[in-house]
Amino acid sequence: DKKMWKKQFLNKILQRGKNYYLNGNVQLDEVDGDYISATVKSDNSRRKYHVEIEYYDEPDDPMMWCDCPYAMEDENCKHMAAVMYMIEAMNLHNTNKRTTGGKKTVPLFEEQQDEPYQFFDIPAIVQDVEFTSDVVKEAKKNVKSESVTLQDIQLSYYNYHYFSDHTQVAEVTGGYHGKNGHVYNVNFSMDKDDILTMSCTAPRCNCEYRKDSYFWREVPKKACSHVAALMLLTSNYQKTHTIGDATDYNGIMMLESFRNLHAKKVSNVPQNEELVGKVDIQPRLIFDDNELHSKSGKLSCMS
Repeated sequence: DKKMWKKQFLNKILQRGKNYYLNGNVQLDEVDGDYISATVKSDNSRRKYHVEIEYYDEPDDPMMWCDCPYAMEDENCKHMAAVMYMIEAMNLHNTNKRTTGGKKTVPLFEEQQDEPYQFFDIPAIVQDVEFTSDVVKEAKKNVKSESVTLQDIQLSYYNYHYFSDHTQVAEVTGGYHGKNGHVYNVNFSMDKDDILTMSCTAPRCNCEYRKDSYFWREVPKKACSHVAALMLLTSNYQKTHTIGDATDYNGIMMLESFRNLHAKKVSNVPQNEELVGKVDIQPRLIFDDNELHSKSGKLSCMS
C-alpha cells in the first residue's frame, strides 16, 4: 500500500523528488525530535530550497513546508518529496515508536487541590474533551517553547439553546508560530459548563469542533496539541487574572437600565439643554515688541 505521506503528492512529483534524493541533491540540516530540516539543490539551476518537516499526531502524515514558488501556492513539491524519501531511507523518524502508547486518552490537567474559585473552571470544563498522551506531551512542549501564544480573551453573551437564558461565553484566541515563520490561528470558546468550539488552522491539523447545533453536524470533541496548549495557557493566565463572572445577560440589561435611569434622575436636565457653561480663557502673558509682558487675565464662565 502507498504510505500516507505519498498520497499527498502527484505521482510525477513523487518521481522527481525520488530522483533528487537518489542523485544526492538533499543535504540534511537539522534533526530535533519530530522536526527535520534539509536543503534541496535544484538540478537545472544553482537555486537551493529550504524544506522543513514536522510530525504531530499522525505518525506518517507530517506537516511539510518549502520556500520554492510551487510550494508557496499551497502545493506539495518535489523538494518536500525528496526530503521525505531521505527521512524514510535513513529512518530519521521511526513511525513505529509513535504507534504504541501515544494514543491513550489522558487528562490535560493534573489533579489540583484547593484552587481559587474561577467562573470558568477550565480543568472541569475540558474533562470530556479527548486528549491523547501524544497531544498532551506536545501541548506542554508548545507552552514551554512559546510556539503557541495566548493573544486575546473576549467575553460575550451567547444564546446557545434558543429556549434558554443568555450565558456568558469566553472566546479565547491564540497563535501557533510555525518554524516556517507563519503564525496560524488557534482558538476555542467555552461557557461555564462546556467547550463550545475548537479550531486550528495549522497545516495537517484537523481540529475543528463546534457543539452540536442546527447548522453543524456532530463531530468528535477531540483537541489537537495547539488547542490543548492554548487551554493550558488560559488556565495559567487565570492564576493572576479573573475571566468572567456569574452575571448573566438579563442581569447586565437590568444594571444598564438602572444606570440610565439613575443618571437621568441625577441630572434632571432636558436632553436639549447644555449641562456645562461655555468657558472663555484670557491670557496672562503676551508677546509684544519682542518682549514678554504680563497682563491681567481672567477666567470667566458665561451661562
